[in-house]
Amino acid sequence: MVAEAARETGMVVVLGVNERDFGTLYNTQIIFDATGEILLRRRKITPTYHERMVWGQGDGAGLRVVDSAAGRIGALAAGSTTIRSPAMR
Repeated sequence: MVAEAARETGMVVVLGVNERDFGTLYNTQIIFDATGEILLRRRKITPTYHERMVWGQGDGAGLRVVDSAAGRIGALAAGSTTIRSPAMR
């Protein structure tokens, strides 16, 4: 649905979602290109405070930028900008 809307409008879309992978929920950002293709799926590395009761810890695999119709972009979630995790070193 989102991919189709991105393709039809020719827009790059960055969307925050709750992603379930097996029994774990992740705070995830997904970047769709103007073609509707998913360019990046990035999980928040370290849920903060009470978030830890709901969301799992990401692995840092999405810590990169991608080329899109709007230029080179990436995504971070609030605490990811201040918390030093092993994935960021």
